[in-house]
Amino acid sequence: MMKRYLIERDIPGIGGFSREQLKAVAGKSNDVLARLSRKVQWVQSFVAADKTFCIYLAESETFL
Repeated sequence: MMKRYLIERDIPGIGGFSREQLKAVAGKSNDVLARLSRKVQWVQSFVAADKTFCIYLAESETFL
């Protein structure tokens, strides 16, 4: 059974990033997820001034 986790990341200025810069940040996260196989599933992300908040499903927090 997979549990829901919220990950908070500090990324200074991300709230002012362009669409292309946000895509680059998301691309890096997607690369990491691809290496974890099906143990982690991204659900949704939110961007604030200097932070991102991402919701993931995972078997345990050790996969995050």
